[in-house]
Amino acid sequence: MKKVLITGIDGFLGSRLADILSNSYRIIGIVRNKNITSRIDKKTYILYNSTPDDIAKLFNENKIYAICHTATKYSSTSLYELHQTNVMLPLFLYEMALKNDVNAFLNTDSFFNSPDSKYSYLNDYTDTKNICLRTLKKTLKNLDDTKLVNMKIFHLYGPNDSKTKFVTQILSKLYNNDLEIHLTPGEQARDFIFIDDVCAAFKIVLRNLSSLESYSEFDVGTGKSVTIKDFVTKAKSIFESDTKLAFGKIPYRDNEIMISKAKIANLQQLGWKPKNRIEAGLSKIKLSMQIP
Repeated sequence: MKKVLITGIDGFLGSRLADILSNSYRIIGIVRNKNITSRIDKKTYILYNSTPDDIAKLFNENKIYAICHTATKYSSTSLYELHQTNVMLPLFLYEMALKNDVNAFLNTDSFFNSPDSKYSYLNDYTDTKNICLRTLKKTLKNLDDTKLVNMKIFHLYGPNDSKTKFVTQILSKLYNNDLEIHLTPGEQARDFIFIDDVCAAFKIVLRNLSSLESYSEFDVGTGKSVTIKDFVTKAKSIFESDTKLAFGKIPYRDNEIMISKAKIANLQQLGWKPKNRIEAGLSKIKLSMQIP
């Protein structure tokens, strides 16, 4: 069975990706700390720490078919830590991939990392992601190099996401029947994509590596946008919540992106399509919250 390396395997995306890929591949994982892996069963996967020595050991002990780089930091009190995760780690891994004849490096990117995104609170994050991708592309010089695939994910949501994320916070308040949620007017349109559909996109890209160019980029979304207001209103209905939705109580952010929508034609050409409508995705999250 081919081996796929997943960085950030204990994270929201990495852990679910490991679940979905494990039926087709032997999964190797990189984590910050092998003692803190709450989202995964440590017995299921071979785990390595993210230190250079441990990564070198990983490649000495395993023939890796492809790397899925999902580890990321959105913010940190330390710019050094932010650069270590978002720049230095993927660059080091790509160098190791070139030396060890790995077929492909799938880089996880975000729709926030685009010229239209000017959110000041994400500046450090988008700067590091830009530095990383530009450098990775410069490193790619020969047709027989490890293929570089940039997976630009749109508004990802699903069970077990970080408590700091917008969707998680909203759903938690609805589930607990908070008295009121203060929101913007909610006319921003977002391309919400359920986590299982994102993982299916990674899987179909891995299956089609031989047909890809040395560099490929895929938007990973549904190709459709829904307003924040409609999304939260649907969530309230599905969660059967009595919480009052106070739209317009808070202002839009500076430089608010009013519409984002993925262009998914090239993913569709590989045979992929999103299967989870918003109602289905929200229902699955609700069910996961009801399980003790």
